[in-house]
Amino acid sequence: MHLRVANATADGGGTAGFLVSCAGMPASIMTEKIERRGVRVIGEYTADYLSQVSVRDVAIRPVVTLRADTTVAAAHRWLASHVPGSDHHGFPLVDAHERLVGVVTRRDVLETRASDARLGDLAHANVAIIYDDCSLRDAADLMATRHIGRLPVVHRDRPDTVIGIVTRSDLVEAHARRLAG
Repeated sequence: MHLRVANATADGGGTAGFLVSCAGMPASIMTEKIERRGVRVIGEYTADYLSQVSVRDVAIRPVVTLRADTTVAAAHRWLASHVPGSDHHGFPLVDAHERLVGVVTRRDVLETRASDARLGDLAHANVAIIYDDCSLRDAADLMATRHIGRLPVVHRDRPDTVIGIVTRSDLVEAHARRLAG
């Protein structure tokens, strides 16, 4: 019995020592050297909000697609007929069967002078897509690594059918909702 009391006292002393060190030293012994070198060490662990939000939860608005066989001249006219500076800066391109064939940006269209060229000729090759069941963290990582600002959203079982689009603005808006609520 005496041995058990001694162990309980030792455990209590260790716990008390740990609590005092936590109160007196914001960094642990392991991270103190790193912080002294000027590297910020995160001491608080929180869940990554973007990992908790599904792409399908934010990519619910209808996506504006353009046909790959549309001429640049027709696309110029269409862009001019819409409000300048609208929130659409990139458009998934689809073929006659509504299958995804690429992505074209407003800049691609406006900077092309060959009015008889087809949008399909301007399309970015190897288009990046995101599945609707992926997280916003997956989308953000893909946008960052590919240096792009939008991703067509597709179902896993139909990767050539566009069902939505997720943009950098969607990521920022998700953070804003988290901060507001």
